[in-house]
Amino acid sequence: MNCSNYTVQLRKDIICHIVLFCFAAVGNVGMLLIIYRNLCIKHTLRVFILLLHMNIADLIVTFEYLPKQILHSITKYWYGGIVLCKITRFFDIFGVSLSSAVLVCMCVDRWLSVSRPFSVFNGIERNKIMLFFAWSTAFLISLPQVGIFTVASHPCNEKLTQCVARDYVGLLDSRYVLAYTIATALYIYFLPLCVIVCCYCRIHYTFKTLNYSGESSLYNNSRINLAKSYTLKLRKAKMKIIRMTWSIVTFFLLCWTPYYAAATLHFIDTGRSQKNIVIPSIIVKILYMFATTNSSFNAYVYGYFTFNIKSELQSLPTFLSTKFAFRRRKVEKELIRRKRLIVKDTYCMSRLK
Repeated sequence: MNCSNYTVQLRKDIICHIVLFCFAAVGNVGMLLIIYRNLCIKHTLRVFILLLHMNIADLIVTFEYLPKQILHSITKYWYGGIVLCKITRFFDIFGVSLSSAVLVCMCVDRWLSVSRPFSVFNGIERNKIMLFFAWSTAFLISLPQVGIFTVASHPCNEKLTQCVARDYVGLLDSRYVLAYTIATALYIYFLPLCVIVCCYCRIHYTFKTLNYSGESSLYNNSRINLAKSYTLKLRKAKMKIIRMTWSIVTFFLLCWTPYYAAATLHFIDTGRSQKNIVIPSIIVKILYMFATTNSSFNAYVYGYFTFNIKSELQSLPTFLSTKFAFRRRKVEKELIRRKRLIVKDTYCMSRLK
């Protein structure tokens, strides 16, 4: 190995991850505050609830996976111990799994809102159920990571340790790890891809076959003209949300397709007696880093379609200062109330004596 080339590559890797982390942190934290503000003002708007959970998933990737990669690139070895090794490996999969699951929820929600307009009335409860399954399944698909990964020492120096899969050191059959890797690939990419394609085909079919003949009679009188105007505005708002969801989907596919294309080639080649496909580890690493940019850019994508960013950023300082001032007054009132109760109890006790 050329040590100078390795050092240059390592520096580039660290710089790329730091830039990605800063970009993701600014976007996701900013969007979390904007979504929180809108939820406080508009309460339980369905799209904001879904975006909040998408944002939480992206924050897990931003503040767990990226800092870990930066520190590991700097130290080159694992110094966090076995417990932290298992926890971080769990969240490595949990963040991206949850993001994919919430994306599926968004696509299903858009499909139902278009194909079954009256389902909007129970949409919030339906989304809560879908989000519960999203969190539960993401947790379950990530749980095997705890058993697969462990801390292993370097053969030549026991003080130098790495957080590695147990099959790497001969503690687990590699077939189990391969089966789990295929399962995560299905959950994170291939199953969401199928659901996304089905949902948007149905949305396209619904819009294409929508019967406008009944709506032409709405022009007969002015009262029904208002109904027509309201219907058009509602449809325009739905189309805007559909475009936003489609943009998130497109970016998801753009980021994850190269990585899982390489992974599929690896799976195919694994079953052969002669290995013909060799993908350099550096290429796999670059492709996965490119895939994680999905969590970095999601906030900017749905922020562009959902919010007036300039107006939101201008309103945010006032909202936060008002919110914190209100909470401070609430805490102060609670403290005064408790002090009065203590004084009252003390007075009663003294009278009894």
